[in-house]
Amino acid sequence: MTFLTALTEFTELFLPSLTKNQPIRDYPKVDKNEAWFATFIATALLCFAVTWIARLSVINPLVRRVTFFKSRVKSKSKFAQAVTELFTYSIFFYFGCAVLLPTDWLFDPSQWFEGLKSSSTPSANSNNLRFYYLLYAGRYLSTLISVLVEKKRKDFAAMVTHHAVTVLLVLTSYASNFLQIGAIIMILLDIADPPLHLAKLFLYLSRSKIDNFQFIADRCFEIFALVFFVTRILAFTYVAYACIDSVNANREYLISEHKFVPAAASCGFVLVLCGLQAYWFYLICKVAIKQIRTGTAEDSRSDDEFSDDELEVENTKRQAQAPITKKKQ
Repeated sequence: MTFLTALTEFTELFLPSLTKNQPIRDYPKVDKNEAWFATFIATALLCFAVTWIARLSVINPLVRRVTFFKSRVKSKSKFAQAVTELFTYSIFFYFGCAVLLPTDWLFDPSQWFEGLKSSSTPSANSNNLRFYYLLYAGRYLSTLISVLVEKKRKDFAAMVTHHAVTVLLVLTSYASNFLQIGAIIMILLDIADPPLHLAKLFLYLSRSKIDNFQFIADRCFEIFALVFFVTRILAFTYVAYACIDSVNANREYLISEHKFVPAAASCGFVLVLCGLQAYWFYLICKVAIKQIRTGTAEDSRSDDEFSDDELEVENTKRQAQAPITKKKQ
């Protein structure tokens, strides 16, 4: 599958539902034995190209040239990154809802593992579900690459681990037909992100601890913290337990079908993600405690970063000092 083919099918899949309020049609079948890896790589390249082109060609120039943003935002690069991530996570959350809400198994835990027990289950072989699965894996691979090329933050190691493990989880669960429960994990990981990045945007727009932007940022952070706790701590922990229990219950079948190794690996990756969610919730609690004490929430990962204005001043100083240094030599 070529990059152009993936782009065409991506457009045909989602634009009708976005523009005409129609249900998503069946995606042209992704052969689970042949074309899936090509689709995964194509979607990763597509996501990486679209996000960075949008960020560098549209969002960054807009933030730097529009007077309102130029006068209020100190770190233009972080603001542009937050805008890009807000749109990315919101769009993927919409995709997940569009694919999963029409199903009859989303809120029925007894049907979550039908694909694991039998590869002929219609709901587990849904072309929409399979394509959403590979699209999600491609997005996380592109995000992993972006994290590696971005400026390193305090949780760099955790972010790299999270994205790498998520990609591996999607691929191993795809190989073992763990699709339904995997899709539920995907949407659980996406729900809390839009309010987080919205909070960042208003935080970057704020110029004091008592202005309206700071107030909105604090309320968005509170919504994010609540949603994170419900979806990534409570619900995700339950899903992790359900995954392990199902693999143990179907151990003999999985071994006979040569699926036990990828299924067990999927459970291991889910447990790693559980640990990362606990770590991030610890950071959220630290920010929440700080918010209670000081009255404002802050992005604690960015404390050691310069703002764009500070970097410009620093570069100007270095340029001014360069001739003096040469003369002394």
